[in-house]
Amino acid sequence: MARITRDLRSENRVHIYEQLQNAQITSRTELSKMTGISAPTVLRIVDELMELGIVRETQLDNHSVGRPCVGLAFQADYACTASILHEGSWVTASLMDMSGKVYASKQESANADFEQLVRKQIPALIDDLLKQCNMPVKKLAGIGMGFPAVLDPYENVIEYAPLIHINEPLDISAWIGELEARYDAFVCIENDVNALVMGEHAARKLEDRMDMAYVALGTGIGAGLMLRGKLRRGKNNRAGEIGMSLCHDGRSLEEHIGNRALEERFGGENDPQGAMTEYIVDTLSHHLVNYALGFDLDLIVLGGHTVNRLGKSLASAVREKVNALSPLPIRIEEGVSEEPGLEGLGQLLRSRLIQQLHKIGLDAIRKYL
Repeated sequence: MARITRDLRSENRVHIYEQLQNAQITSRTELSKMTGISAPTVLRIVDELMELGIVRETQLDNHSVGRPCVGLAFQADYACTASILHEGSWVTASLMDMSGKVYASKQESANADFEQLVRKQIPALIDDLLKQCNMPVKKLAGIGMGFPAVLDPYENVIEYAPLIHINEPLDISAWIGELEARYDAFVCIENDVNALVMGEHAARKLEDRMDMAYVALGTGIGAGLMLRGKLRRGKNNRAGEIGMSLCHDGRSLEEHIGNRALEERFGGENDPQGAMTEYIVDTLSHHLVNYALGFDLDLIVLGGHTVNRLGKSLASAVREKVNALSPLPIRIEEGVSEEPGLEGLGQLLRSRLIQQLHKIGLDAIRKYL
């Protein structure tokens, strides 16, 4: 019975924390209505969070005569997270508060030596952002790193990443341990396109029952899947990898429309006659039809360097071709988030903190205060 009571208390605390984080400003009464948790329990948990400085009282404008309503404002700056996205040639870092607001970002050329990138360049980027924002190191709750790789995020093993010259399994647990010790913060790794789909899904505020894919066209061709609001990894951490799909000649989609293939076929020209767009549309569309129908997707978002380079005309042409081929309508759009990968990593880190809050209670966040 004691364990059941403790677990229920933990679930209630997490539920209220999430509602406050999502709503930003609300009231005790609204919290009780939204969560279905009794008013006395809401009061007790809110008092705990106020004591820690994670929530403060604020006045709500009720547009009526009488006593003003007292609201609750989530203090998203009580801690921060660092998102690091490795895109092959570049590495981008961003520091965010606990609601996803970006404090500062920085991009620079990626060190070609992967060990030096993880052990030297990434800590230097984080230190620079913390200093730039005048943020104490102890407020850094977590670090998320996205790599163009097939990887196991639970074992911290990169299985395969030809874009960054990793062609056999590489265990980076020791390097991650160094980062965790240096910052006294948890560290997560993720596939870059998985981070993209999480960020885009969050930016669109999609309902959990909506299924979507993010297809990134660039140096490589990758895709991430969100099914019923959850990231789909697959048995071998390769779910959604459309770039591996075979074309009529037995070569992969990536070998046809990855950046290197496009450069070889069209040179450095920026598609003045629309030939590159036409080629990509003809090559990609059949794969997208099979992909969308196979997973019965609500939405496919197109992004990546190639989409940015060719602009709205590419997405429009792909959408027209796909729907001409498909027996069912398929929704295809460009992304709405400016930095979906960084946003997705921030989302991942905030979810990780929620897991810690559920597991060990308020001790999960006391050390940042």
